[in-house]
Amino acid sequence: MKCFWCGKELHDNGIGCFPCPYCGAEIRTGKNRSREEPPSEWFPDEDEDGRNDDTLLALQPPRYLKVETAIDGMWPVTTITFKRFDFQVLFLIPFTCVWAGGSMWTLYGQQIVERTFDLKATLFGIPFLIGSVVLVAHCLFLLFGKRVLTLSGGNGRYFVGIGQIGRTVRFKYDRNTQVESYGPICITNKHDSNSVCICSGFSNDALRYVAAILRRECKRV
Repeated sequence: MKCFWCGKELHDNGIGCFPCPYCGAEIRTGKNRSREEPPSEWFPDEDEDGRNDDTLLALQPPRYLKVETAIDGMWPVTTITFKRFDFQVLFLIPFTCVWAGGSMWTLYGQQIVERTFDLKATLFGIPFLIGSVVLVAHCLFLLFGKRVLTLSGGNGRYFVGIGQIGRTVRFKYDRNTQVESYGPICITNKHDSNSVCICSGFSNDALRYVAAILRRECKRV
């Protein structure tokens, strides 16, 4: 058997619960396991390139992916950040300046300069105003946004946004959690069958690497 934390080979001495001599993690065997073993297909041995999770995690993280680990109480905290430059921003920024700037000036700017109010022009400009806000927000996200996945002791948090502004998804995981990475990563718990899909927009290499980390963390809980 192996230590779930450091991966070192251990000898089952029959005690049922003992600390790992290499890293000190609490090892439970036999009836002392807190949860039943999940099906082996939930933790596949290899990906389509013939690499298993251990081989994949021994490599450097893929480009644009940053993985950090810290200790917070009894559980390590793994933080995965995905941030990359998207070249579509080179087209979107000029387009947004022309489209949003032109429409806003025509519909609202002239009213402000002339100190007049045109109800029809104001109402007609609302869709353009909403579209301008969406375009500007999207450009800001492409420039400064990030996707952050935090894992610790069975609790997961996935954040997408800029700074502290954005959307957060929280989920639970344990040894009964299935992790699939076909497109976005889908996390399904055996007991309630609830699924959470995260990491949309990640590169394929990043998805495989993050899925391997998730499967590793599921085994540790």
